[in-house]
Parts: sequence; structure tokens; C-alpha cells
Amino acid sequence: MPNPIPEIEHDDSSDQAADSVYGVKSVPSSTMSQNGSDDPLSETADAAEKSAEDFGRKAESAADDLARDAKPKYEEAKKDTKAKVNQLGQEANQTYKQVKKEGKQDFDEAAHDAKVYADKAEKKAKEVGREAKKDLKKGEDWAEKNKGNPVVIGNMFVIAAVAGVLGVGGYRKHQAGELTWKVAGAYAGVVGLLATADYFVSSWLFTNKYPPKK
Repeated sequence: MPNPIPEIEHDDSSDQAADSVYGVKSVPSSTMSQNGSDDPLSETADAAEKSAEDFGRKAESAADDLARDAKPKYEEAKKDTKAKVNQLGQEANQTYKQVKKEGKQDFDEAAHDAKVYADKAEKKAKEVGREAKKDLKKGEDWAEKNKGNPVVIGNMFVIAAVAGVLGVGGYRKHQAGELTWKVAGAYAGVVGLLATADYFVSSWLFTNKYPPKK
């Protein structure tokens, strides 16, 4: 087995002399190993940890400040929003009441106008009915007074004869399938001509030959 490498003996004074030449103060190795703060990596880690802790405290403080500042603004915004919602609700309610009121007024006016129109129509109908009754009564009285007048008797026969002829002719046309609007119009024209002729003849006879009773 080979002999161990012999330890080279040296004097500490020589090391100190070398350190003094290069400007470096030698530190005993035992001292460096006992005090870890002289390690650059350890100092950097400690500084980083301290900076991180400071940053965390500052961030937490800033967050608390923001929270404190934001809460009043949030409450104020919430209050403003609630106030605006209430205002909009009140305006909507007022608008609804106004529209309802105007609608009721329009309905009442329309109902009033309809009632007035219905009353006028009813009154007019009653007046027309009374006038028709008066005219009918006059006609009945006149016919009763002049039922023996030859002109009245002749008109009755003429009307009956024309009605009979037109009725029989119309029935035959209908049975034969020849009753059209054109034929009906022709019959109506004939009736109009006969009525006109009868009016003038009856008027002349009433005036000159057989005056009616009043």
C-alpha cells in the first residue's frame, strides 16, 4: 500500500504576507463556515425574501385601500341605481295613469256622442213614423170619402188588371226559364209608363169631371 501524500507544512506568516501583497485580508476558514451571512448567495436569498415580504405587505395594504375606496363608490352607485329605478317606476306609473285617464275621457266622450246620435236617430224615427201615420191616415180618410168616385174606381180596376197581367206574364216567363233581369226591367218600364199615364188622366178627370171630396 503506497504511503499517504505527505502534508506540506507551511507557515501562516507566509499566507499573511501574500494576502498583504494582493490587498486581501485572509479570514480563517473556521470563521466563514460558522457565519453564513458572509455567503453572497445567502445574502441575496435573504434580500429577495425580505423584498417579497415587503411587496406582499404593500400589495395587501393596497388591496385593502382599494377595497375601502371601492366600497363607498359601490354603495353610492347602488344608491343612485335604486333611485333611478324608483324614478323610472314613478314616471311609468304616472304615464300609465295619464293614459288611462285620457282613454277613459275619450271613451266617455265617444259614449256620450253615441248616445246623443242614438237619441237624435230615435227622435227622427219617431217623427218619421208619426208623419207616415198621418199620411196613411189622410190616405185612408181620402179613400173612404172618395170610394164612390169613378176615377178612384177606375184606378182600382186598372191597377188590378196591370198587376194581374204582369203577374201571369212573369210566372209564364219564369216557368219557361225566360225571366231575366232584362225582362224584369222591361216590365218595370211598362209599369212606370202606365203609372205616369194614369196620374195625368186621373188628375184631368179629378179637375174637370169628378172632383174628389176634401
